[in-house]
Amino acid sequence: MKVPFVDLRTQGTQMLEEFDSAFRDIVTRAAYTLGPECAAFDADFAAYTGCS
Repeated sequence: MKVPFVDLRTQGTQMLEEFDSAFRDIVTRAAYTLGPECAAFDADFAAYTGCS
């Protein structure tokens, strides 16, 4: 039985618009550190790992 590999090129192309939009937003606001995206990541990661 032949199992196909994951098509990362297609998946990457599909996510490119979302990545581009997020990158442009961060650069426009110059929010490289301690911005709302960082706070959201910290909260999500803490919830995922069970930390507070």
